[in-house]
Amino acid sequence: DWIQSLRAVEMGCGVVTHLEDDQMKILLEFAGLSELIPSDSRVSHSNGYLRESQQLLGISLRIERRPDQCIVFDTSPFISVAAREFDMRSVALIGPYPRYELMTADTTATSVDELTAMNIRRLF
Repeated sequence: DWIQSLRAVEMGCGVVTHLEDDQMKILLEFAGLSELIPSDSRVSHSNGYLRESQQLLGISLRIERRPDQCIVFDTSPFISVAAREFDMRSVALIGPYPRYELMTADTTATSVDELTAMNIRRLF
């Protein structure tokens, strides 16, 4: 539902993962997201990017958005730092790291259910 609401307002969506392409495909199919996120909007370890920041730039190119128009969703403070290198916005989801360790993100949330398309647009 949440990704569909983003697509309804024409926000490009993509996936970045450290997993191999075939593993990502299985997980997206299991989650029911393979139809919503086409294969040309996915970046995996199989693409040969060496660093997380390169993966973020790769997905920016694939969804045809400038990096400063992209938002990264993750549970790690390290990805928020990588996103900042390219002026990307970041939303940190509280999970393995507590909120106080996610202060490098532009905003934090306990789940994606807290986020709406309007909340996301306010990051810009």
